Amino acid sequence: MKNERIEILKKVASGELTPEQADEQLLGLSIVGVSLPIESFDCEEWLGENRDIWHHPYVSDRTNANGYQVAQLMADFANSIIQQ
Repeated sequence: MKNERIEILKKVASGELTPEQADEQLLGLSIVGVSLPIESFDCEEWLGENRDIWHHPYVSDRTNANGYQVAQLMADFANSIIQQ
């Protein structure tokens, strides 16, 4: 990746790229991709290891008509943000 950065900067120096174009390309080299989808078991594992929550919490809406596993809600939220 170091060599790619140097090549981009050389192109700016030679006028082949504008600083804005170079900035976009450099940013592209830095972005780490996330594979989708994030699954509820990923969230359950994170809850256990990072928050010591091992009992798979469950929540319901205010009318108690619909219930949801917290891990599934976390996964759904994360996937919706990542896809934007």
